[in-house]
Amino acid sequence: MPRRLNSLLIENGLYPSEAQAMIATWQDLWFEEGTRVFYIVPRHDVDKVLPLNIDPKPVQLARVFVGRMEIVTTATEDLIATAIRTGDKTTLQAYATFLGPVTKRLLARSTTNDEKAQLEEFQTSSVKSAAYLRTTSRCEARPE
Repeated sequence: MPRRLNSLLIENGLYPSEAQAMIATWQDLWFEEGTRVFYIVPRHDVDKVLPLNIDPKPVQLARVFVGRMEIVTTATEDLIATAIRTGDKTTLQAYATFLGPVTKRLLARSTTNDEKAQLEEFQTSSVKSAAYLRTTSRCEARPE
């Protein structure tokens, strides 16, 4: 996957070193557990939403914006539900980014009071805990 995305970034105007740097920067979030769709936002759409004026005007300018949509399948929901039930911390850590939304979906489809209670407890304690929040906030300001 990184190879194909690298090619797409280059096809859309980035130099190979820029494409590699972009992928390296987002590696942890773009290629973690889960299923996602990547797409390149068309340049004219980017320019409409985020106009850019540079003076003096550069000889060449490339703006490549990558969009990403997370796809949470029923299989992933089931895997996470099992991990919550069994206390499988390894699986829960692997899917940390999705735990909040997936837990909400599991709660909506739960059929027993015991299941709802376990999911609510997990949502309250684990999803909001510092361990999972640290995992999902990878972009942090660094002191200068």
